[in-house]
Amino acid sequence: MILHLIGVAVLFGYGLMTGRFQAEKRQQYLATWKGEKLVPYVEEVVEEVVEESPLDATARILGRQLSREVIDRELQRQLELMKDMKITLDEAQKKLEADRLSLVKQEEDFTKKIEEQKKDASEEGFLKALQTYSQMNPKYVKDDFMVMDDKEVVRILAAMKPGIRTEVLSKFREPQEQVRRVKLVGLLRDSGVIDVE
Repeated sequence: MILHLIGVAVLFGYGLMTGRFQAEKRQQYLATWKGEKLVPYVEEVVEEVVEESPLDATARILGRQLSREVIDRELQRQLELMKDMKITLDEAQKKLEADRLSLVKQEEDFTKKIEEQKKDASEEGFLKALQTYSQMNPKYVKDDFMVMDDKEVVRILAAMKPGIRTEVLSKFREPQEQVRRVKLVGLLRDSGVIDVE
């Protein structure tokens, strides 16, 4: 029992020493013991009002002005930098557009040159083929014409002299060759090379 009394005395002494048994806290403990709603303890914060000397006030004001000036200068520098970047970007976009237009023009010129070269090459090839087929035996010409494209055959036949053309067409004698001959003659008539009889 003595130990209990000593324990309670120690706790009571501890509470007094640490300020746990102040009036407001005792009321909260009592309210808790009675089962009432607890109101949180709010410790009041007391601000000490320290009078500022004129020198300190001047220093504080100057410090704020200086920090504002530094911020203003930094903002001004950032604005100038952004303007310079915008000018540089605009110039780069203009150059890019000019380069793109130049590239498109070069591509068009290149395409025209290729088309001209193809046309010249096909014209040269056509003239060589026409000369070769005009000098070949009509039977061999007929054999080549049986496997060639209709457009190319009609183009060559249209460019041949009428006598050579007639001789070549007369070599189409087999039934399959006759079908091909009728088709070629029809295409020649459609293109106006052979008069309609």
